[in-house]
Amino acid sequence: MKNVPTIRELLSRKEVLIGAGHYLPHYDYTGLIASAGFDFVFLDAEHGSRGIESLAACVNAANVYGVPVIARAMDKTQGDIEQLLDIGASGVMMPAVETAEDAELLVRSARFGPKGDRGWNGMIRWNDYSSRLDTIRGTDSDIFVAALIETPLGHENLDEILNVEGIDAVMPGPGDLAVKMGVPVGSPEADELVFTAYKKIVEAGKIAWSGGGRGAKGAVPHIAAGARMINGASDGYLFRWLRAELEACKSEFRAHGYLSE
Repeated sequence: MKNVPTIRELLSRKEVLIGAGHYLPHYDYTGLIASAGFDFVFLDAEHGSRGIESLAACVNAANVYGVPVIARAMDKTQGDIEQLLDIGASGVMMPAVETAEDAELLVRSARFGPKGDRGWNGMIRWNDYSSRLDTIRGTDSDIFVAALIETPLGHENLDEILNVEGIDAVMPGPGDLAVKMGVPVGSPEADELVFTAYKKIVEAGKIAWSGGGRGAKGAVPHIAAGARMINGASDGYLFRWLRAELEACKSEFRAHGYLSE
């Protein structure tokens, strides 16, 4: 997209990229996130309420502020990945990558031929509504491709996944991993796999990406372990802020005798 830096450009200029998870797909929320100054928006098309029209509006809203969007696909299918790129996402993430075959499908779906199988229609959002064929090569190399490893099987096969050419970044997701292991989120058993994965990802020359909206202090150990992309916050934090403000109001009003409950 015009006037929107690629993720690679941002990584070349900054030690760490700070993004925000976007799980409530409305363009006004996207505008709030982008205007706050985050490096990228992580748009979740896997969970929550989402339609392709609302996702497209979110991408447009972020791009207005010159902020790129990386979208997590709903499923491990070429159609889902292509559609997110067609609406203008600067990058795409496949959920639950468990095998090298999954990773290869991701790369093929995100790249035009001869490196991939992505279908081409130049006169839509991703190509700024131009039919120029010469934009394909530049766009292809600009697309940021990320794999989400969030199952024990994915961690078992991580070495093979990292050997797949065309994967730019890997996020070892802690939430689903812990759930599938039958342990609490943030437990030492799950975190050990996450930190072991960081080491392998960095050694393979890929970008390690830390998810989970850990906040500033929580993210520091992950950066120290090699993560260069951080989901530092999310629109879900709005609930925490609203709840905190509500409790502050109640406490203050009780202190003045304006509220009995």
